Amino acid sequence: MNVFFRKKVNLTVLAAVLLLSMSVISVVASMAVAKTVVHGDFARAIYGRDKDTPEQRVKVPAPKVTADAVVVMDNKTGKILYEKNGDKSEHPASLTKIMTAILVLEDDRDDRIITVSPWAGQKPYSYCYTGQSMRQLDMLTQMIMISDNVAASALAEAVGNGSAWQFWQKMNAKAKEIGANKTHFENANGLTSKLHYSTAKDLALISHYAMENPKFRKLVAIPEKRLYSVSPVGESLLCESTNDLLTSYPGCIGGKTGYTDAAGGCLMAVAQRGNEEVLVIILHSEDTDTRFDEGARLLDYGFNILSKQP
Repeated sequence: MNVFFRKKVNLTVLAAVLLLSMSVISVVASMAVAKTVVHGDFARAIYGRDKDTPEQRVKVPAPKVTADAVVVMDNKTGKILYEKNGDKSEHPASLTKIMTAILVLEDDRDDRIITVSPWAGQKPYSYCYTGQSMRQLDMLTQMIMISDNVAASALAEAVGNGSAWQFWQKMNAKAKEIGANKTHFENANGLTSKLHYSTAKDLALISHYAMENPKFRKLVAIPEKRLYSVSPVGESLLCESTNDLLTSYPGCIGGKTGYTDAAGGCLMAVAQRGNEEVLVIILHSEDTDTRFDEGARLLDYGFNILSKQP
């Protein structure tokens, strides 16, 4: 009888323990669920959606381009938003003239009269010629707007104190100062040379630096302008910017084109929407027209990325 009683008591105690354990597990589970709901509601209140949802991790797909190398930069901060072969060595063509313009503007002698030397006058693809004289700022404007190679060479000689070679050394020193460490200049115009190269990232840094100069921003934003020679007196040239995006892309505030057979189509372009600015570099696009189509799509892409940032 005592044995039976002890077994009954043990079973009762065991049942009680099991019942208590199940109650504790139920309470803990309820607290965990409640905690999850609270954290979920908090995340929705802060982020407008559950934290770390797949939607937040989706990246904006980059447009497909023929260009061998591109960079899309937030021109306000200098942050690179997208790159394709950004560090690959490329021929920069006339994007070289962005650095030429930087040094000429920092020389700060806009009214100095420059006469084109026989050496400078031999360069191809130009409306300037040997013996012609222009104000330094007007010659620079012509160089930027229509990518005049003789103008670039004449400016290099003048700012280099009679030596284009000295000017090229200034270009290379300035590149290092800006942080463009994979760039080497061997001329002021961008004509093809094995010792003349840069990268999309470096050219983005150089262009970002240039766009901080109010005079440069003004020059690259001019769609059309008539420029006058000092000698021959009265001679003039109506220049139209080679950057088609100035008139075809809403918000475009400047840019510079480039092309050689070795470099393909090249472009630097900057556009503005509200308080945002996007800068793009395109190197070795398929042709001279493609660079503008791809430039427009890359500018759109940059603004799209910025619009999705917190």
